[in-house]
Amino acid sequence: MSVENAKKFFEDLNSDSKLQDELKNVIEKNNNLSDEQKKNEIASFAKTKGYNFSPDDLDGLETSIFDFSSDELSHVAGGGLDETDYDCAILMWF
Repeated sequence: MSVENAKKFFEDLNSDSKLQDELKNVIEKNNNLSDEQKKNEIASFAKTKGYNFSPDDLDGLETSIFDFSSDELSHVAGGGLDETDYDCAILMWF
């Protein structure tokens, strides 16, 4: 289990609309869970798709995703989150 597997899952999720829809259903079904329970649900779902990582690996993923250089941050602009933008919403879910 590793952060790398979690990262691979989210990279694949970004380009696979079927996987996005399936995870969206999991999220909607489990919206009332605690943050830890949500992480468990994501990790369990991912495991059924062949991605083996622990819920704790998602914590490491959050850190690695938001590790931007100063140059990268200088190009960032603010904006809203469209409710259909699920790949971003998933990270904000917990």
